[in-house]
Amino acid sequence: MLPKLDVEAELWQKERQYGFRNPRIVKRYQMHETSTRHDPDPTFPGADRRHPTTQNPAYLTLRLLRHAIEHFAKQVLPSGTLLDLGCGDAPYTPLFDKGITYISMDREKRYPVRVVADITQTLPFADLSFDAVLCTQTLEHIPNPGSVVNEIHRVLKPQGIGFISVPFAWEIHHYPEDCHRFTPDELKILFREFSQCEVQPLEPSDLAWIQSKLIRWHRVSPKSRWRKFVISHINRWMWRRSERFQDKSHPGNLIVYLQK
Repeated sequence: MLPKLDVEAELWQKERQYGFRNPRIVKRYQMHETSTRHDPDPTFPGADRRHPTTQNPAYLTLRLLRHAIEHFAKQVLPSGTLLDLGCGDAPYTPLFDKGITYISMDREKRYPVRVVADITQTLPFADLSFDAVLCTQTLEHIPNPGSVVNEIHRVLKPQGIGFISVPFAWEIHHYPEDCHRFTPDELKILFREFSQCEVQPLEPSDLAWIQSKLIRWHRVSPKSRWRKFVISHINRWMWRRSERFQDKSHPGNLIVYLQK
């Protein structure tokens, strides 16, 4: 079950009483919707992805993704080794137990990347090196994702587990290039060498559609006076009602749970 959005009951009462255009309510939104309120390590890079503010147009996806990764983190042994593949800023590092050997890998050298290597080539690790692999929003940028999947299978230990997230219906984003969108059937074919492969939609279909409009509005009207406030208001509404939407036939993203 999804966690409930933690906000003050008083804020909701004032919002209903005075309306969302009241300047005082706008100020309170700014005071309470900070990305580091509940962050285990606010100084670690990527806090805006771990705990996004409701002013972020991708708030729903980022919060659902963090919730799914938190669930995955509980499955990793405290003394295990984990590879974060195509990690970027490795924003989800603080969600894992401090006893885990966390190896973050990306093609660019920056903190906190520990291994600099090209994900499209053979990974610089021996066979059966890791207990778990994390790969979020990366495979869509790889021209040949099958080669990366084979490398994940190679470096995972027997009974090793994996967490993969990929877009299904998401905006084009070039970093450095945007090559793929995935369907559940395609993912099951890609990961067919694994003993278990469970594909789940991340967002409800209707809310994913609303979120896509928020993202577009954010792109075309960055200086709109009320943009941040309206986006925040809609995001909170979507989060409170996310459990009521059961149709997930057209999500924005998919997540894959693997076991070798």
